[in-house]
Amino acid sequence: NKEFNAELNIRLLYEFNAVSAPSQMIIEKVISTPQGRIAHNVFRKVTTESIRKNIQYLKDNNLLVKEIYGDSAPMGIFAVINKSEDYLFQNKIGAVGLDKFVYYDKDTWSSYSRICVSVEHELFKEFISNI
Repeated sequence: NKEFNAELNIRLLYEFNAVSAPSQMIIEKVISTPQGRIAHNVFRKVTTESIRKNIQYLKDNNLLVKEIYGDSAPMGIFAVINKSEDYLFQNKIGAVGLDKFVYYDKDTWSSYSRICVSVEHELFKEFISNI
């Protein structure tokens, strides 16, 4: 994607920031069994519910970046919050500063971070409540 590469001013080595092809092949074999399909469905249900609760927790605590989301909410396993990567690291929370995802206005975006929200809800609250 030329526009994406121009914005980042880099070319990514991998098409997706994801697991390796051998791992994907193993998972495909596992979830093609009846027991694997059941485990997969349970995992999806639990993870989806945790993501929903975690995003709501971020909204309730005014941590989502309004300039990005407005009145909507994040979708997927990541959310952008209004805390810097350094601040989160000081509070023992792993994050990636949003300035790592842009080429321009790095100072503006460095006050925001991308965090993973696909974590069990009680554990998520335990970590985020520290900030």
